[in-house]
Amino acid sequence: IVAEALTQPAFDPKEFDELRRENLARLEEQKSEPVALGSIAFSRYVNPWPKGHPRYTPTLDEQVADYTTLTLADARKYYDDFYGASNAELAIVGDFDQAAVAKQVADLFGSWKSAQPFVRVRNVYRDRPATTVSIETPDNANAFFLGGMNIPVRDDDPSYPALVLGNYMLGGGFLNSRLATRIRQKEGISYGVGSGLSAAPQDSAGMFQAYAIYAPENVARL
Repeated sequence: IVAEALTQPAFDPKEFDELRRENLARLEEQKSEPVALGSIAFSRYVNPWPKGHPRYTPTLDEQVADYTTLTLADARKYYDDFYGASNAELAIVGDFDQAAVAKQVADLFGSWKSAQPFVRVRNVYRDRPATTVSIETPDNANAFFLGGMNIPVRDDDPSYPALVLGNYMLGGGFLNSRLATRIRQKEGISYGVGSGLSAAPQDSAGMFQAYAIYAPENVARL
């Protein structure tokens, strides 16, 4: 079933149109959502990739425009250009016959070739100056704070384990982190507060973030 779905997709016009309508409705709802707007603004500032690059972060209006103009032929062409098993990896866990599995995989996917060669899209560290971006959402009772910074670190750097532990103590634990204890338990400003750390295995382009959902009148205290 999986092989058939991957190698012989139906591209049903009704399903395509329904999925597009669902995504357009979701995007319209996000236009007044602080979390969505804040996350997009943050990503566009800290990683300002040019439009057209795979890592570019589009605005909600750009996403709506893309979904509005997208056709079934576009989706089929993308599938034809980029889908295939030429660079695929398969991981199997358990008690199995290696030879039998290898034969079955070759029978199912051996002729499914990728039209385009695989090229890894690199990420880069960007030293962005500090700034503040404020977005008004008057129709929403809650506000969303998101702050962070790029850090030139990979997950095999000597400093990475200490960063992971430091982030866990600061905001990685839901109810018992420094941020949760102060902002949630003691001050009662935010129910949802925390931090996150990310680092890649191949590019020295990590990120630290901290967030909180709160009432707008508490912004100074937060």
